[in-house]
Amino acid sequence: MDLMEMIKGAVAQQAMDKLGGALGLDTKKTSAAFDVASASILGGIMKKAISGSEGSKAILDMAKNTDVSMLDKLGDMLGGSGSASEGFQKAGGGILDSIVGSGKSGMISAIAKALGLDISSVGKLLAMVAPIVMGMLSKQVKSKGLDVGGLTNLLKSQQGSLSNFLPASLSSDLGLQNLVADASRSVSGAAKKAAGASRAAANDATQASGGLLKTLLPVLLIAALAFGAWKMFFSKAGDINDAAQKAAQSASNTVKDTADELKDEITDLSSNLPSLDSLDFSAIGEAGSTLKSGFSEISKGLTGLAAPNANQASAQSLMDKIGDFSGKIDGLGLDSLEGAAKTALPTIIGTFLQSIQGLIDKIPEPLKTIVQPAVNSLVEKLSAFS
Repeated sequence: MDLMEMIKGAVAQQAMDKLGGALGLDTKKTSAAFDVASASILGGIMKKAISGSEGSKAILDMAKNTDVSMLDKLGDMLGGSGSASEGFQKAGGGILDSIVGSGKSGMISAIAKALGLDISSVGKLLAMVAPIVMGMLSKQVKSKGLDVGGLTNLLKSQQGSLSNFLPASLSSDLGLQNLVADASRSVSGAAKKAAGASRAAANDATQASGGLLKTLLPVLLIAALAFGAWKMFFSKAGDINDAAQKAAQSASNTVKDTADELKDEITDLSSNLPSLDSLDFSAIGEAGSTLKSGFSEISKGLTGLAAPNANQASAQSLMDKIGDFSGKIDGLGLDSLEGAAKTALPTIIGTFLQSIQGLIDKIPEPLKTIVQPAVNSLVEKLSAFS
């Protein structure tokens, strides 16, 4: 589950335009300012909740007491001048005071510096964004019945996403550098482990496709040389007639089509290696069936997003599924496995991490942007066991 993407998705373009109008910003700058403000507030919430039981309880109480129905009225709340808008901003100011306390002015100054905006505009921006962030958090707390522990785990899982929206310098100024650094180290470590598996898989793929390469490469080479010789001969003779041009174009198309087919074959082989079906999930006991089901559903979903008919709704649905699955991992007892089960777990998880990395690379950028943070959070959590 990626709270930042959910927060962004809660604000329709019309409401975003009203926010920009209130701040005197164009659409592009408004979107960028909203992202930074949201991430900064969410970071402040995370920092307070993770600081200890007192902080996490305070955040939980705030979430429980927040009216989520206002998320359906953002068009009236943002950028207006009536009592509803004024009350909305006043509530936002109260949320900021509760989250960062005396650090509110420093937070405003740091964000103003990062965005190149005046302090007054940033103060207004944060006051309008804070209720949205807290409202989305409240929605998750109430719909999932989260307690202090569940809320803390949810917020910790957002570290990877947070790093995508906050510049390093601003993270430092806001005192959030440890949150972002922890996420970066986890993802980096997982990437290094997956890289080793990728090299092995690539080697296997080369061997598996050896017959295809040996068969097609000579054909490609001969066709290319023949095409080149044809053009050279006739261009020197100055006698390239229509028939020759058509033949040359046909040869060129044949080479290109054959090369594309070869590329597709290798891509298919790479995406199927290593296969989750070859893994013995039963080796890790009762948790195995849950992992197998979740891994398979996520792999299938990522593959579907690479298809021509994939859309944002599909990406949003998969993002939610990844978030739900990530929330189940803590209850599987993976950290208490012993013996053969403990030995088998790193191979199973490492194989899955390598597999989804290959899949997500094929997804179009607009859809990848939606699911990538959720994938990063899942990778971060699983890397502890790989």
